[in-house]
Parts: sequence; structure tokens; C-alpha cells
Amino acid sequence: MVSYENAVELTEIILDYFGLNTGLFSKITSTIQLGKNIAAENTLTEKQKFIKTMESSINSFLSSENVTEDVIEKLKDTLQNHFDLQELMNHYGDHDEFCRLLAKTQYSLQEQNSDNSFSAYFTALNGIVEAIFNHLDLFEVGSNASIAVLQQLCDYNEMCRLYGEKLNENNYLLNYRGSFAEYIDSAKLLPKLKTGNKFSYLHSAIKFYGRKDECDAIQEFLEQDKRISIWAITGPGGIGKSKFARHIAETYQHKMGVIWLTDDEFTKISSIVNTRNNICYDRPILFICDYAASKSEKLNNLIENMSKMEYKVRFLLLERSSAWYYGFLNEHNYANEYKYIGINDAAPINLSYSIFQKNEYYNILDDFSRANYQTIIDNNDKDQIIDYAEGLSTDSTHRMKSARCLFLLLAADAYLTHTNTHTLRSWDENALLINYINHSKKLIKDRYSEHTIKVAYRILALATAIGGLDLEETYSTEIQSDIDDLTESLYKDRSAVSALFSELSETTVDSMTAKPLFPDIIGEFLFVNELPSLFKKTKQEWFTMIYEREYGRSFLSRIIADWDTERNIIRKYMIKNTNSVCSAKILCDAVLELHEFEKAQKILESMEEIISNEPEILEQYTLAITHMIDMAEYEEQRKFCLEKIERLTKAEIILKEDSTSSNTYSNIARIFYEMGVYQRALNYYQNALTINEKVLGLEHPDTATSYNNIAGVYKDMGDYDTALEFYKKALAIT
Repeated sequence: MVSYENAVELTEIILDYFGLNTGLFSKITSTIQLGKNIAAENTLTEKQKFIKTMESSINSFLSSENVTEDVIEKLKDTLQNHFDLQELMNHYGDHDEFCRLLAKTQYSLQEQNSDNSFSAYFTALNGIVEAIFNHLDLFEVGSNASIAVLQQLCDYNEMCRLYGEKLNENNYLLNYRGSFAEYIDSAKLLPKLKTGNKFSYLHSAIKFYGRKDECDAIQEFLEQDKRISIWAITGPGGIGKSKFARHIAETYQHKMGVIWLTDDEFTKISSIVNTRNNICYDRPILFICDYAASKSEKLNNLIENMSKMEYKVRFLLLERSSAWYYGFLNEHNYANEYKYIGINDAAPINLSYSIFQKNEYYNILDDFSRANYQTIIDNNDKDQIIDYAEGLSTDSTHRMKSARCLFLLLAADAYLTHTNTHTLRSWDENALLINYINHSKKLIKDRYSEHTIKVAYRILALATAIGGLDLEETYSTEIQSDIDDLTESLYKDRSAVSALFSELSETTVDSMTAKPLFPDIIGEFLFVNELPSLFKKTKQEWFTMIYEREYGRSFLSRIIADWDTERNIIRKYMIKNTNSVCSAKILCDAVLELHEFEKAQKILESMEEIISNEPEILEQYTLAITHMIDMAEYEEQRKFCLEKIERLTKAEIILKEDSTSSNTYSNIARIFYEMGVYQRALNYYQNALTINEKVLGLEHPDTATSYNNIAGVYKDMGDYDTALEFYKKALAIT
């Protein structure tokens, strides 16, 4: 016989999937104050009674002579590692619906109220326990166990008697995720316009203006004959990429299927594509991916899936850096085939060079002031706000031709909250953003204590860095202390916590989750503003959590690129961090974000403090230098890049025979080639080719790229016959 401890352990596992994760206890806290009974009368809480009853139920099944230790281990392994509750959640749409259907399907309970919540849920969960232990052979199916158990529940005679056709329909829907066409036509696929966050690109009262040349270019991209095509919109944070992309989506959604790729949409599309062979649609499809760098892997998988289809597909990627876009294309096999070649060759649309007319600025300012302050700004003051915003937006290269839209709105907001234009002109972007944060704090200071506001903003800053923070999870000491402190100050009232974070982030928060603060420039500033005040241990915990997430690492790259003030704090942590490969990637991505050589130099110095013979670090270091030589405007800057590579090649570099080392050799060769040192460029391109031929094979696209690179060097050296020979080799592959 199996021990009682097994019953307790399996109870915890099953409740983790079918109880706690579905919101079982959180949804009844408004009517039953869990925990108060035991504190007041030293009696069991309803929750504890529930768990005890579940233990008893499971223990009775474990008493069977057919249940051995081996069966228990297999069951635990399947439930913990292969059981996919998310499949069920994705089907039902939300936790509440899943909870209701769980109870309804098993025992025909139409609705739950406060009096029978526990009994209804227990009855449903007990049915699942019964299905699991009466049909242990179901767990031979591994990752399909979730479907199999629900199938077994639907096969029970009693359920079929109670629900008949409805049960069969539910089971069919569980396995049927809809056709691709149904998904596109029925889903609400564009970000909703709303009025909450006055600086958001989704503010319904601030219309889209200008960008005529860019709109014309997008039209050509969408209407070309190519079956699959990829392009990008780039530019610094706050320039208006998301607003522009949503305008495109709204304009073309009646002519083609338009999908705005959130993480949820990636999951849904993947589910459909992976379970159905007949994926078709009768119109072209446009996929728009904002913050594309943080979704690279999912994006690549989607592009590969769509490449198998027979209809027109367009991918429009939004990122700050053109270098990221080129890198993404070159990293994958479809680069040359799918990249869009427009008027400016393969260059993405860079909104830094987009020009607003004065009347368009005026219209934006009128919309903003009318929607948020029910007033109109005088034209003279508008001109000063525009001049100020344009001054903030100009980088050291003076290549930006218009104001970042966000700076324009922040400047207008400062003016409308009683900051005169004379004072405004003396502010840098830090002062402008501090004004916004302080003004936001003033709006809520009468309803929350100063301490509560301080802790809430600290939590919001961390949530912004990692893409959101679930306040019901358990975290390391200092982070958990802040969460506990905040919830205690709000009397553990879930709705009060949600309301506070809704106000702080100016968005709807309907759960115990702190969402990121947008627009991203404001969120980044909040982070860098909070960072210096953190204790050392808290800082360590924050960076550890940020490093663990792709979103967080991408966020750090943007911080390093955008904000000089706190770069040293971040740099010190990155140099000490044991994951030097990850640090090198973050720093390299920061360089790729930049258009200013001097800023890139400072970041490169940080990379040199962690440089080693590690192939991945050398790859990132040399990639950063190739981007710097592309942005170099003066000969001394180009010589700087050459000197860095010369110094690197004089050191003993020990590289493995893998694609990472091949990329490093190609990066080094590229620097020598750009500086006219052709023989050395040829030597390193040959090294890259040798690895590609051996590791990837003679027919691989990367091998073709190596042939093409070598051909280009021979051509510039005047050896046209040899160049032609290598061009032919490249052409034979592509």
C-alpha cells in the first residue's frame, strides 16, 4: 500500500493544476475570508477543510492494490512535467469560464454562489481525481494527458446522461482550435483604442497625422507581387512607430487579414498551424510585430510556418534599431528571399527622418490638449513647444528631422500643468520626465500614503523591466518584502491593489499583476530613476530577475543605449555577473540601438572588461564594431574600429569550428574590408568559409554568403575571374 504522504503530495500537484491555478480560492475570497477562522477560533479554514477532504479522496484511491510506488512516480512525473493546463485555459479563454465549465461539465451545476462554491469545486475536482486513478493507462500518452483526462471525463455514462450532446460538443471544441480563416476573421486582432493613458499611441482622441511618404512606401510594400515579404519600421523610442503601424493596420484591415502579434497571438497561431494541415486564407495577410527583438524566436517560427503556405503574407517589424533588423534577416535562411527591396534598397523605414508639417504638429497638440485638459494652446506657445521638443529629439549627429511624438506630448503636458515656456526651455529630457512622474504622484497623494506610493512605484519599475510582475507569485527576499508591504498597506484588498496599479500605469489592471509602464521611454525613465535608491541586495535581486527573462535583457539593452546617467550602475553589475555571454549580448544589442559613435565607444569599453576567448563573446564584440564602422562619419572613427580589430587579432584567439566562430571571422573580415585591407579580409572570410563548408555543408545558405563575401573582396582587388568563380558558387546554392 502506498503511504499517506503520497496522498498529500499528489493532492498538492492536482490542486496546483485544477484548483489554485484556475483561480479556485482567489475567486471566493470576497465571500469567505480565508485564514481568519483559524486566527480567531483556532479552527480549520474552509480552504484547509477542502484540502483535507481531497487528501482523503486521493488516499482512498491509493489504497488499491493496483497502485504501486512506480505508478505514483509515473503519475507525478506526468502531472508535473507533461500535463498542459494551458491547453485548457487557451480553449476556454479565461480562468472563470474554466472553473464554471469544470463544475458544470462534471455535475451539471449551472452556477456557483458563495454558499456552494467549495462543494461545487470539490465535486468537480473529485471527478477528475476519479478519472485519473481509474484510468492510469491514460498517462502513457505523455504530453497529451490533459486532453486524454478530459476525454475520459466526457465518456462517463452519468455525464453523458446529464449533458448528452453538449458534452460531445465540449469535447470536440477542446480538440478543435478553429480554422486559420476563422481565427483571423473572428478575433479582435488590433490593439483597442482607449482614453486611459494620455501618452499612449492607443489614445482614441489623438488622431494620426502626417507620414505621407512613409504611407506611400508601405502601400508599395503591401501591394507588391512577392508571396512573402518582410520589412521594418525603425526609430528611437517615442518617435511614433506603434501609432504609425496601427494606422496602417486600420487602413488595410478591410483589404487583408491583419494580425497584431502579441505573445497570446503567437500561441494561438502556433496551436492552429501545428494541429491542422489545411491552412488557407482568401486574402493577403499582414502580421505586425511591435518590440520585435524580444520576440525573435517566435517570429522566426511563424515566418517559417507561413513560408509553407500558398498565399501572400507580409511581416512588418517594429524595432528601434535598423541593425537589429539586418541582423535578424541575416541570421536566418530566408533573409535574401523574403526581405523587401524598396526605393531605398533594403533599408527599413526610419521615422527619425520623417518630417511633420507645422499644421500636423498643431493638430496633434490640439487633440492632446482638448482631450486631456479641455483647452487649446495658443499658437505662439505651440511653436515654442515644438521647437523645444525638436531640440530634445536631435541627437549628436543632427540627423533627426522632427520631434519625437512622445517628447512633444510630454512638453505639452508640462505646459498645460502650469509650467511656462520659459522654464520649459531650460529643461532636459530628464527634467521633463521627472515633472511627469511627480505630477502623477500628486494626483494620487490624497488617497495613498507617501510610503505606499513609493513602494508601488518601485514595484512598477521592476514590472516595467521584466514585462509584468504577478504579485501572487513568490519572489526573493527584498522583492517579496516590497510586495508584502504594499498589499498589507492596502489591507490585502485585491481590488484596491488592482486599482492602484491601474492608476499608476494608466491602463486597466484587473488582476494582482503590475503591468509595464508605457510608453517605453517613460517606463525606462522610471526604472533609471528608481535604480540609484535601491539597496545593494535589492539591486542584485532585480538584476538577477531581469537577466532571467528575454524581455528583461532587451530592456537593459535599451536602457544602456538611451540613458547615460545610470549606465555605470548597470555596467558594474554586468561585469561582476557570472553570465558574461549574456552580458556581452546585452551590451552588443545596446550598441546596435545607437546612431552616435561616441556613445557606442563607451559601451564597447564595458565589453572589453568582460572579453575572453569565449566564442559567443567574441562574436558579440566584433559584431558591435562592425555596426560602429557603419555609423562612423570621420576617418579617425574608422581607424578606431580598425585598431580594435588589429589588437584583437594579435591576441591568441582560440575559436571552435562552429557557426559562432564563423560569424566572428566574418565580422573581423568585414572591418578589414571596409578599411581597404583586402588581403587580411580575404584570409578571415576564408576561415569563415572553411567552417561553414565543414559544419553546415556545401549547400547551406551561410556557405553561399561566405562565397559571396569572398567574391566581393576579389572583385575590389581587381581579380574578376576569381570573383566570378565564387559568385557562381554562391548562385548555385541560392
